[in-house]
Amino acid sequence: MAGDPERIEGNGADAESSSPLLIPVRLDAAVDLADRDGQRTRHADLASALAAVRRGHHGHLSPVIGLDAGPGAADVVESGCWTLEYIDPERCERPPRQAVDFTLSYTDWTMTVPGEGPRPVDVAELGEELASVIRASGRPAEVVGDLLGLRPTVFTLDTDGRAAPAPAALAEHIRSAGLPQEEPESDGTAEHQAAGHASRADEVGSDSAPVVAGAVEGEPSLDTGEFEALTRSARRAQDRQRRKRRRRRAAVLGAVVAVLVGGLAWYAVTGEDDARGDSPATASPELVEAGIDLRDEYSLRLWDLPPSEAGQLSVFSAGVLSVAGEGETLVLRAGLTGEPVAEIELDSELQWTTELRLPGETEAAVDAVGVRTDGEFTVVTAAGDEQRWEIPEGSEVTAMGEIPLLHDQDGVHLLELGSEEPELLEVNPELITGAADRAGIIQARPGEPEIVRIPWSEGEESTALTLETPEEGFTFTKHLAVGHGQGLSYWTAEDQGYYVVHDLDDGAARAVLETPTPASEAPAWEVGRGMDLAIIENYAVSLTSGELEAAWDGADFTVALGPAAVVETDSGRHIVLDQHVYSETDRVIGVSPGGTMWVRQPDGSVVALSRDRGDA
Repeated sequence: MAGDPERIEGNGADAESSSPLLIPVRLDAAVDLADRDGQRTRHADLASALAAVRRGHHGHLSPVIGLDAGPGAADVVESGCWTLEYIDPERCERPPRQAVDFTLSYTDWTMTVPGEGPRPVDVAELGEELASVIRASGRPAEVVGDLLGLRPTVFTLDTDGRAAPAPAALAEHIRSAGLPQEEPESDGTAEHQAAGHASRADEVGSDSAPVVAGAVEGEPSLDTGEFEALTRSARRAQDRQRRKRRRRRAAVLGAVVAVLVGGLAWYAVTGEDDARGDSPATASPELVEAGIDLRDEYSLRLWDLPPSEAGQLSVFSAGVLSVAGEGETLVLRAGLTGEPVAEIELDSELQWTTELRLPGETEAAVDAVGVRTDGEFTVVTAAGDEQRWEIPEGSEVTAMGEIPLLHDQDGVHLLELGSEEPELLEVNPELITGAADRAGIIQARPGEPEIVRIPWSEGEESTALTLETPEEGFTFTKHLAVGHGQGLSYWTAEDQGYYVVHDLDDGAARAVLETPTPASEAPAWEVGRGMDLAIIENYAVSLTSGELEAAWDGADFTVALGPAAVVETDSGRHIVLDQHVYSETDRVIGVSPGGTMWVRQPDGSVVALSRDRGDA
């Protein structure tokens, strides 16, 4: 995804839960271990990492292990320090007297759901994965595992349909909750007893929800002989008892699930909000419910990858990028054929990938991917051309626009295809260097609606552009993002906040988007894969025109895939494409404007489909 670092995307024994109302989700991870000298080693699991600590520590005191869980795992893993006393690590109650001997971090996360084997998961997307598990099972989920620092955490769905950690009191109540008990039979006659047993036998294996099915597990069933011996009156009694039991059980369990899971809210697809009246906000395009699965629109199968080659994969304009072997190589494949275009050998651990649109020798741009490791930044074009730059320690690479930039203590450098050394740029240090595109460097003046462009050509001078005020009474607050020909900034009017999209060629306001988010918490938008759309909260904006392409009432978009915007609600995952709302069966991971779609199937494989002949 251009503009932001991106992790490449990503079955085991059944688990038992201590509470029948919980579904356990186990988290595991590989371990990166670094000693005091900075020597790093990778271990398949925590046990082998701790064994390495015991082998590698030669001091008299017990070794101290520092854990950096990272922001993506903060809900379930707590950073801190441990001393390796005897066999098991013990939590440091106070800062240790000695320095940290080993630093531990987690990578290559996997999750295991009962009935499935372990599968790779991006821990930054754990909430999205847990929401799917909760919706599928009808029960809250508890994250469990043996990782150092991992806290068993109960997740439920909030009112927006997202998975969120349950408050401590509610989590404890869920863990300790038993299932509703059957009331004793009011009539001890054989007729009622037979009817009661028949009722239970009939309900086991019915099409009830998982929680309901579990409520009768372990009760005696009725064998065939007993059933055939029932009298007609007993059958009638059976029916009466069944109806009573089902009503009682449905009421009790319905209440339990409603409280624990938070309820399933169904979000309607709406167009322009009539209640806005004379609001200065841009009217939301009307969305039409397609009523079909998006895959039904794509009938031609182009190619596929087996699970062994498709476990970690992302779709970009330049092609399909996946991890090969032991994670030391990336493979870039042509989007239409699946044929390998280039193999990228990694010099060190992969940090993130990004998407680029570089200037070409002609007017046409060159689609490419950027790969950041600990020591290098590599660019590979859709044609397979590769270039690497060594990244000095303490430097950082950004790609907020179309061309990557290197930032270090000396200033800002251009990473230009064809140039082996980063080129130091002359920029105004008083301005914010936001991005670079084919025309030049884009800088923003803090606190003012002004954009400065520094052209690449030495004979041209910098130009300043004032962003248009959307309407009278609007006050500029701050810049949020620039690049891809558009700028995003935050404005206020009558104590109401707005995201405003401006064209960076003429400064015109293209979209005015109302938001409840205060200026201090306003994020930059997320540029989608393919660089067609950018999403911010519940809005999807075209990066070509700057206009509002879609807005969703009641939930935020989670990702943009080419011209499609994806939203998760309690009723499922929806894809908005050309103002039509589609459902999905298998997980869509890429969509191109030309009519190609890439889908992850239930077995983990990936298939490329086309609406007709395919034109990625």
